[in-house]
Amino acid sequence: MNCLAFIRVARKYTEDCFPRDVIPPFFLMQVKELIKAKYQIPSILIDQRLEKTVLSDIVNELIFMNCGIAVISADSGHLDDCIKLCGEIKKRKASMISIVVGHAATYCTQQLCYEGGPIDYAIRGEYQVVLTEMIRSISEPTESIVRYIENGMIFASTSKELSRLHIIKNIDDLPLVPKTKQEMKQYHNIMPVPCSHRLIWGRVFATYGCPNSCAFCTQTIRRTYGNEYRKRDIARIIDEIQYLKNIGANIIEFADDNFSSSRQYVMDLCNRMITSKVNVKWGIHVRVDDVDYEMLSLIKRAGCFYVRCGVESGSSNIIKKIGKTRHADSWRQQTRQFFSYTKQLGIMTSACIILGMPGETREDVIQTKELIMSVEPDIVKIHSFCSYPGSKFYDEMKMDLSREDLSLLSHHSSYLWHKDADAWRYLENTITTAFYFRLKYILRHGARFMGFYLFNMRCTIVLMKYIFRIALLAVLPRKKECFLNKDFSGVN
Repeated sequence: MNCLAFIRVARKYTEDCFPRDVIPPFFLMQVKELIKAKYQIPSILIDQRLEKTVLSDIVNELIFMNCGIAVISADSGHLDDCIKLCGEIKKRKASMISIVVGHAATYCTQQLCYEGGPIDYAIRGEYQVVLTEMIRSISEPTESIVRYIENGMIFASTSKELSRLHIIKNIDDLPLVPKTKQEMKQYHNIMPVPCSHRLIWGRVFATYGCPNSCAFCTQTIRRTYGNEYRKRDIARIIDEIQYLKNIGANIIEFADDNFSSSRQYVMDLCNRMITSKVNVKWGIHVRVDDVDYEMLSLIKRAGCFYVRCGVESGSSNIIKKIGKTRHADSWRQQTRQFFSYTKQLGIMTSACIILGMPGETREDVIQTKELIMSVEPDIVKIHSFCSYPGSKFYDEMKMDLSREDLSLLSHHSSYLWHKDADAWRYLENTITTAFYFRLKYILRHGARFMGFYLFNMRCTIVLMKYIFRIALLAVLPRKKECFLNKDFSGVN
């Protein structure tokens, strides 16, 4: 085998509720580094999210590089493109082995990898270690891939039973991925933050997994897998942050699904960052019921200057239905307390909410709007409820979607599973415009974020296009009866 290819297929969104970050394909990069370090197998990485390369051009490059294996990372929205790509590969070079990994391989395994189809293998879950060994077995004639299939480690196109879902126990065994300043510039975060310089983002994982069990959540929309909360050695995290700083990063994002699950770990990490004089700004994703004033005060001292959180809903009924917390009745109070603390400490906030969850009524939505308007985060992101494979709601709703339906799944303003999608989109737009188009908000936001907009023009242009679209929707005549005369009852 002359070469190995890693490919991330780009997802096509039609109606984004908010511009998207460009996140590096962490896991593919880790496998690429493992293969290079352990077995000296040359490889290339094609990231369609960055390069906007059409499928035919990807195949041409694979043929030109004489690749023997193509590893494709895909989520549920990639199913069709993934199968088309592998089909073209088989037509042009039948001997090339195709392996699919990522979210689609985990929860849409049999829709992707089936007998007679163009995809040879799928690996479910955190694939880095298994894929590395599998590639070695393919590249060495003395090894047999059959044992991986028989032991349930991988799913083959001829398999009848699903393979296991892999969870990496010791995440400290995963390698540091070498980066360049140019790569970090490409993988940018679109969110405005209070700064007056050009941002170069470095991204770090401190933990894998999330111990919570929200009914709407699934690894299909998360970055790591499993409910077991796994923590990296703090010294390694400090070293990685210093490395990223040395090659040009001036802001760090902790890419964890839930940074705040272990209070003691967070406190220990922050204290080490302070004593080590890391001296870099960073951001995190937390739960409002995990943190208190003491923790927020410490993370602020350690350099944190923005937090993202999932508020999800302002209705206790909805919070209870989705299993967000054991204390649903006090969710609104906890949320208000959280935003009060962040304002006192001067920490920027981004709040995510979900509209259209099962059983959600007009009254529930009004409560959500009232809560968001009262706590006044810096940024609000509104997502539509989407029943992804792997979530409790997907199982409870007994959904068995075709490959075509799976390819349409998106929490970005789709409202596919609702009795009246137009009504929900109208409702989303009214909340968005009510929040962003207030003179008080505009003046405060401009004063705080003007430096970001001046020094990060690429992000500014994208965000301005989004604001223009929202403003246009706000002034165009709307059919209010599509909202006023509908009986909201969530999902079909």
